[in-house]
Amino acid sequence: MALIRLEQLARPLQDEEPECGLLQLPQELVYLIVSYLPVPSAVSLSLTCKTFKALVHGLGIVLGKTDFKSRAELLATLQQDLPGIYFCYCCYKLRRLKPNADWNGQPHKWTPGPFHPRSWWLSEQSNVWHVPMPYHFPTFKSHFHIDFMEVYLIMNAHFLGPSHGIPLETMQRYVAFQDHIELNICQPSGNHGSHPGDHPRTRQGLVGLSQKNAEEFPRLEGLWRLNGPLVPWQCLARLISSLEPEVCRHMRCSAASSPPFCNLVPMNRGANEAQRSLPGNGLYMVPLCASPESDSCMICNADYDISLIQDTDNNQWAFTLSVYHCLGECRTPRDENWSLFVHDLSGRLGDAVGRLHERARRGVRVSKHAGNARRNWVEGGQSQVVCHGGQEQEIVSLLDD
Repeated sequence: MALIRLEQLARPLQDEEPECGLLQLPQELVYLIVSYLPVPSAVSLSLTCKTFKALVHGLGIVLGKTDFKSRAELLATLQQDLPGIYFCYCCYKLRRLKPNADWNGQPHKWTPGPFHPRSWWLSEQSNVWHVPMPYHFPTFKSHFHIDFMEVYLIMNAHFLGPSHGIPLETMQRYVAFQDHIELNICQPSGNHGSHPGDHPRTRQGLVGLSQKNAEEFPRLEGLWRLNGPLVPWQCLARLISSLEPEVCRHMRCSAASSPPFCNLVPMNRGANEAQRSLPGNGLYMVPLCASPESDSCMICNADYDISLIQDTDNNQWAFTLSVYHCLGECRTPRDENWSLFVHDLSGRLGDAVGRLHERARRGVRVSKHAGNARRNWVEGGQSQVVCHGGQEQEIVSLLDD
């Protein structure tokens, strides 16, 4: 042991870490470089050592109390070096992360701060319900709200590692319920009562996710199902026109019958005009598109497939709407991928002409990528784990082998 210690003492000391190359530059040049840095970058530099701290403070570079954009950029950068910490866009603070919990289980869930992000499928029912919806239907739909912070933490785990975000599987939902709805006649909305003789209907919704490999962005699929007895088409069209299943915030599905099943919707409504102009019976999209069965939203690049099967063996209708969307980076709440995903086109409500031009320009850009999300999902289909009734159950792939 003594010889070993002597040999260790005889070894030359390791070379010291070289000094920062930036500090080797002339002082005037360093001041010039720092003065041109964005405020978040300069403040971040001041946290590295006392020399840079004194230099940045000497230039009077500080974060303003109301400069939320710079604060967000700084804290979002700092979180990359702090495992178990995430930057919350709701309160503009660094928060401790619970990596095994979903977004609802994080220490700060709601949005009391200056930023109020909207959610996917968080829609306001704008149509007149032809048949009254069950009282718990809005609660059913609320299970599929997707907040920005939820996507943000998933993307953090994707880019920075598991200790910086939450797993992709936490976004999976499965909810189903069955109720009785009177479909024979149209009536104003507001009556949520049910009657023993009503026709039973079952609505199901499923959100699943798939990640092909580390280089691919996570992809989102929404699966909306409606199963019920084999009622006449006019009754089914009345129900679909009331539910208006949504592809995204910009498109929804409706149904027409010949002759029209009611006159409840005012004549000046665009959806009603489109419905009246459609010949015969069938599904259609609002706004109208070339193919209601399979197409893409030209605003947010969401792909969709619609299936309506008359199952005579089981004596029921089976309606399915599948939506596919690539989340993109979604690094900030104002990222274009996220903004167009959850919002309509920006602009004043009265600026209809400008909105139409913007929609047309956006459509040209998006059309180049139409169908990619659907193809990526099909190629990356896999078994998934969903949560139903508080218990995890493994289910087979949503796609046929």
